[in-house]
Amino acid sequence: MEKQMKLNQWRAFALVSMVLLSAVAVGQQRNSADIDVQFKAASQKEIRDGDLKGAIAAYQKILNNARANRDEKAKALLEIGRLYEKLGSADAQKAYDRVVKEFSSQLEAVAEARERLEVLGVARSPGIPTAQLVTTGDDADSGAFISPDGRFLSRPHWLTGDLAVRDMSTGKTARLFAKAGAWESDEEIDTALISPNGKRIAFLFRTEEGKHQLRVMPNEPGAHASVLVDSREDTAWPVAWSPDSRSILVTVESHDQTWRLAWIPASGGDIKPLQSLGWRLRTSPSLSPDGRYIAYSALATNPSKALSGYVSPAPPDSADQYIYLIAADGSRLTELVKGNSTNESPVWTPDGRHILFVSNRSGQFTLWSVAVTDGKPETGSLSPVMADAGRISPIGMTQAGSYYYVKDSTPRSASGERIYPFDLFTAKLDASGKIQGRATRILDSFVDSNKDPALSPDGKSLAFLRRRPGNDSNVFDQIVVRSVAGGEEHVYNRNAPAAPVMWFHDGASLLILPGGRRRLFRLDLKTGEFTALENLAQSTPPFQIRSLAISANDDIVYMALQNPMDRIGSIVSLNLKTGEQKQIWTLKSTGYIDDIALSPDGRTLAMISGSHLLQIGVDGTGYRDLQPFAYEGMLAWSPSGEYLFFLGANQDGAGQLMRWNAKTGKSDPTGLPITQVRHPLAVGPDGVTLIFSDITDSTELWRIDNLSTALRGNAR
Repeated sequence: MEKQMKLNQWRAFALVSMVLLSAVAVGQQRNSADIDVQFKAASQKEIRDGDLKGAIAAYQKILNNARANRDEKAKALLEIGRLYEKLGSADAQKAYDRVVKEFSSQLEAVAEARERLEVLGVARSPGIPTAQLVTTGDDADSGAFISPDGRFLSRPHWLTGDLAVRDMSTGKTARLFAKAGAWESDEEIDTALISPNGKRIAFLFRTEEGKHQLRVMPNEPGAHASVLVDSREDTAWPVAWSPDSRSILVTVESHDQTWRLAWIPASGGDIKPLQSLGWRLRTSPSLSPDGRYIAYSALATNPSKALSGYVSPAPPDSADQYIYLIAADGSRLTELVKGNSTNESPVWTPDGRHILFVSNRSGQFTLWSVAVTDGKPETGSLSPVMADAGRISPIGMTQAGSYYYVKDSTPRSASGERIYPFDLFTAKLDASGKIQGRATRILDSFVDSNKDPALSPDGKSLAFLRRRPGNDSNVFDQIVVRSVAGGEEHVYNRNAPAAPVMWFHDGASLLILPGGRRRLFRLDLKTGEFTALENLAQSTPPFQIRSLAISANDDIVYMALQNPMDRIGSIVSLNLKTGEQKQIWTLKSTGYIDDIALSPDGRTLAMISGSHLLQIGVDGTGYRDLQPFAYEGMLAWSPSGEYLFFLGANQDGAGQLMRWNAKTGKSDPTGLPITQVRHPLAVGPDGVTLIFSDITDSTELWRIDNLSTALRGNAR
């Protein structure tokens, strides 16, 4: 199921973003200065020359400039819209619309564009529902729920396996501490709903022993939770609270993956079965505001085998899906919406007169509505509401009539697999170790993905992995070495995907670890030849290699290994000249050593294991536990050895890039948030400029406030 896949992705990978290097910063500053000159020239066209059309043309050049970043392009579009307003041209609306649609991640620019559209009367045009971007990132979760009063959004806290609540008025998300710690244990929380009175939260809790528990706790950090269901066989997913907050509607998934609807008293008691659905249930049901009816989406006929969980859309080639309506006591069942199409994700409007749902009945996925009276559809009331909605995932509708949904902007392959686009970014720390401003995209012209940057010892070259357009999965099979100063690239093709690369200190070759993580290669950058290191060292590294570090003289490679038999991690050194291997350190029990990084003086290895930041001497002595709540992903020393960068969490569990001070032994947050996927971190020669790769497309949380006019037109 999609949420479980996302959870596994977090546990397997967890990452922070943002990075750079001083030499790259010089190039970026030069590009930024060039763009500033263009902005000034455009402004002079308007102010000094009074040439509005010439100013528009000048801003258009910025928009077309491949070196301009997305912030600068969005700003240029805003200026174009403003100038068209002065000219009284309808093209002003087109410019603002482009800001909203093409630069949705530039939240400040989007907010300004929407404000201008409202002034122009566009956003409030009668009968035209308007979508507004709320946020991107972790809170844009298809497994989240919006509270009835619109104050809170509840969701799993994927970084720690805990429960998170976002205050919609402030935009701040806090961990609720329904569990202690992070991933030291296998405890995890999934699907959380806030009660109509806002006082309690119902959520699914998975224990270390493999039990699935439905729990209820007060909406307060660290409050005691009551267990309503405790089972190894069945999973009770909460989907709605009754209007009086006394009962919880659940979908119960049995061990054979069949589904049934049921009620559970919020104060505890027996499950009250409502309806068995076999393998037909597809998306989360919705309870009417008065608590009398339940709308749900299900396949018209029961399939011959179990499909993926209901939280994922049905496969494109599946049977038709209908919207059904069942009385809350199970006494009456109605086929509300049917046809040769997919009809899914029903949501009741606050007045209980309409049900919104997503359907491809018109040929493409659109937001539709149907009017309902006394549990039956009104004749002729079926109508499209918003044609360009796409296949969205609603997370609820507030009492005030705001419809919230999640849009996944991540492209997919023909088979439905997510293809995450990445690119390279830079950022810089100030004197206090905090990130200055926003990250800047280094490469804004490549059409697919670049990731996993590694900086050469002299700071003049940047090596990274590239995925070519057309690849159907996350296969990065090109190694690119790019000149920092001039931008020239040398591309080295591999027949198989590569893991992140590392520079040998000679600056003439790279250490290559193929995707299988069992063999090491050296890439000669001059000849382009890949040489297996066992040919040099007469030895093949055993087991699976999880992370690597290279000594300053290039003689020794340190490897974090994983024994596939006993699953006990260890650190082994490999002498490339003699082939000799030495066991440096081994975990005392089952576990992984996820990352290692050699200190600049070559004396100690930092590592991540068991959600802790650890340190060990290269001779196997001097073991130290430096920091709890550390995660696999970015682990890198500053060139001076004064600081160690790692993924960690602050006191409220919010994950971000941390900086450990070797002199004080203390860790401080840099302000860089963690995104979804593990990547290396490169630190510039000055120790404060960073370079990293990050996802360029992600999920987005949207809101529609003005559906009432369109829905009144559908009522009979």
